[in-house]
Amino acid sequence: MLLIVVAAFIEIHTAYGVIVSLLFAVVLITAVRVVTAENRHRTIAYVLAAVWLAITLMRAATQQEIWRILADLLFIAFSFYCVSVILRRIVTAEEVESEVIFGSVSAYLLIAITWAVSYDLIYVLNPGSFSGAEGGADLTLNHFIYFSLTTITTLGYGDITPASMPAGIWATLEAATGVFYMAILVARLVSMYRG
Repeated sequence: MLLIVVAAFIEIHTAYGVIVSLLFAVVLITAVRVVTAENRHRTIAYVLAAVWLAITLMRAATQQEIWRILADLLFIAFSFYCVSVILRRIVTAEEVESEVIFGSVSAYLLIAITWAVSYDLIYVLNPGSFSGAEGGADLTLNHFIYFSLTTITTLGYGDITPASMPAGIWATLEAATGVFYMAILVARLVSMYRG
């Protein structure tokens, strides 16, 4: 959660993308290290992180959109993998402990960030897919993190909105994901607690 706040305040820095990417990589690798002792999972996370960071550096160095697209795609794969490892740990836990609760919150926020990156990808491929930036400015990842968190929680302020059918369907799927995540996870945690 702290990373989301930090990202919002360093956006004006010229090395914003690299700094935030490094921070995200550290957080995700740490999460995988904490929830699994399996070297296979750790190795996969390290490889995904290394390739993603290399692509992010290429994006920063060249400012070419192809690197942004590749970075978004790889981040989605990387975070999806990390979420699956975290959720596996939560589901297989024998009792509800603080680690399970923190893992649940971390997975939820990571899912929201993954959706945000997918919105960024949609926006890069079709810039008219979203509307609502102040003064018609380009939307940034921070805008999409904000949009994603208001969507997954079904809060939906409406200041940033999908402007194309694919973006609208994607946002609807995220809202459904948030509802199902809460319903299924709470049911699982309650059954573990009663266990």
